[in-house]
Amino acid sequence: MDKYYGIDLHCSKINLAKVNPENGNLDGEVYSEFFENFNSPRDLLSFVENNIPSSSRVGISAPGVLDKDNLIVKSVNSSLGEKITLGKDLRDKGYDVTLENDVVSEGFASSMFGHGKKALNFVLATYSSGHNCVRVNDGFIDFNPEFGHQDYRGNVHEIICGCGIKGCLETYCSGKGAAKIAESLFRKSWNFHISNQFELIHQHKPVVTIYRKPLSETDSRDPNWKIMDLSLRDYNNKNNSLFNFEDLNNKDFEEKILSNISGKNVYDAYKANKDGIPQKFIRDSQVKGIANSLNRITVNYNPLDLIILKGGLTNAWEELFEPAIEMYSEIGLIGKNYLKKPEILKTNIEEIGIVGGVANYIKKKADRNF
Repeated sequence: MDKYYGIDLHCSKINLAKVNPENGNLDGEVYSEFFENFNSPRDLLSFVENNIPSSSRVGISAPGVLDKDNLIVKSVNSSLGEKITLGKDLRDKGYDVTLENDVVSEGFASSMFGHGKKALNFVLATYSSGHNCVRVNDGFIDFNPEFGHQDYRGNVHEIICGCGIKGCLETYCSGKGAAKIAESLFRKSWNFHISNQFELIHQHKPVVTIYRKPLSETDSRDPNWKIMDLSLRDYNNKNNSLFNFEDLNNKDFEEKILSNISGKNVYDAYKANKDGIPQKFIRDSQVKGIANSLNRITVNYNPLDLIILKGGLTNAWEELFEPAIEMYSEIGLIGKNYLKKPEILKTNIEEIGIVGGVANYIKKKADRNF
């Protein structure tokens, strides 16, 4: 059997593995490395050559603007610069290579190997650092990379999305959005140290008012500071440092910890202590946002047999998606209550980005029907 390898290029790292083209299962170890650990494109190429035998069939899935003919990824936010030439470099070395958008590739994978195999029309929705979706309609792809940038007025309307504007649905459906909301909340809380009051304003009306002790009068055990405590621990792990919670009283240092907050910190804080008001507020806001996004997917892409969910955010399935799906099932569809709501499932494909690369290769090179 010919050797098929999938490569998943994130914004920050590369994942690759051998894939069985008959069933989409991984065939061996997943090799991963952060881009920051490569000093040049040559280092990246060497990493891949060391883990993929020569003359293999390679499918690359990647975000960003793609030059598919020349196998170049543009507009990638990585330490390797504005272009990643890995695909071109591999082709020059004798590998047989294809390149496709990551979400489109994952749509192919879902059709060939996943839940979408038995569905005529389905949407694969990504809930990760961003939010977008792809519809597969009887084998044809309809990709909407801007789906997450629809207008949505949530509880923290001043948050600026990665696209540069306020009021995007993506803020309430992504890990980056959770981190941005948390950073905003804690910045507001510091502004209210004197009065010990923390208000969130939406349409000039107070939505949430929190009365609690300021940082100088509390410690890491305070559930309302759990997100910051976890961000601090991550910072120490990354930098091999030993800063304490009390060090947050230093304005310059607290700024570093604010900027270090991740979506994972928010969800881990909620899992650790559901009574912490910041993490509960963010969780509740994102549950509503996810329910709204499922509503919009159903309306925009009807008729649908199935919605498949994937992405890092789905790791918080019990905390976010179970209540969001329940909320979605109870609310009416926006202007179209007569539509049938599709089944909603989490993807059953391990490392769907890697498998997506191979699925795209099969689709483009072998012209395999699915």
